[in-house]
Amino acid sequence: MSSSLQNLMFKVSMLDHVSGTAGKIMKNMDRMTNRVQAGYQKIGVGMAGVVGSGYALNKLIAPTKEMDAALGEVKSLNVSKKALDQLTKASLSFSTQYGESATDFVRSSYDIQSAINGLTGKELSEFTTASAVLAKGTKSDAQTITNYMGTMYGIFKNSADAMGKSDWVKMLTGQTAAAVQMFKTTGSEMSAAF
Repeated sequence: MSSSLQNLMFKVSMLDHVSGTAGKIMKNMDRMTNRVQAGYQKIGVGMAGVVGSGYALNKLIAPTKEMDAALGEVKSLNVSKKALDQLTKASLSFSTQYGESATDFVRSSYDIQSAINGLTGKELSEFTTASAVLAKGTKSDAQTITNYMGTMYGIFKNSADAMGKSDWVKMLTGQTAAAVQMFKTTGSEMSAAF
């Protein structure tokens, strides 16, 4: 064999040897790349699951957070812990009985306490319950009836204080409901009339 042929065969042999090893390295690199990509996909799916779980948990506890915030607003008006506990019980009872938001009930008590300063103990929960029931019964909203109650208390403060605020608000609620029925009106129209 000639030296050029030997030289060529040596080069081909070296090329085969190098390309075989390079091919194996490339296959290993491809497998590793595929595994890394699959791992990133699993991490992404896992992270999406974690984010989704966090979102679902947040949605689950959101009403509790809202209720705590509403109670905090009422507490800022120097309402006692005992009165807040009574208010919480009344709001849950109203919510269950009438299918309305307990948080909205508590928020309306903030407006009542602001309008009628000095409600103590059970008076705040009784005023709020009376207002909420009257709003429901007269096809009005809590804000309108709350304003109505505040206006009526301002007008009849002496009578309400002499009679007892809780008894007075029950009487006013009954009289207003009767007037709404008798005059075929609504709670909003009664409020506007005063």
